[in-house]
Amino acid sequence: MFPVVSLVMITVAVILGLTLAVGIIFYISAINDEVGHRAKGKEGKTFIYQYGWSFYFAGIAFMIAEATAVVFVTQFMQRHSSKDDMVRIIPGLGDKLDSEKDDPDGTTNPTIVL
Repeated sequence: MFPVVSLVMITVAVILGLTLAVGIIFYISAINDEVGHRAKGKEGKTFIYQYGWSFYFAGIAFMIAEATAVVFVTQFMQRHSSKDDMVRIIPGLGDKLDSEKDDPDGTTNPTIVL
């Protein structure tokens, strides 16, 4: 049961980080769309916009969320690195390992090496 919970938490962490990234992209796009259509002022100056502290905190939160997901995946792979654990986690891996046992030369399932 524990590996399933860990995989779900890893997936949630990655999805939250990507959702945060999409929100940041929408924010930047909205600002650029609003500013891009403004005409130059009387003195010929263009409109200048600087992102505030909330934008920077959102960027830092995205980096922390993705770093957390990487740590989760690394710890999960270190904890469950045996073949038996991998066979339980990855569907079809047991059949592939059985077929490789039958043919140790790997001629039935060749891998292209460049």
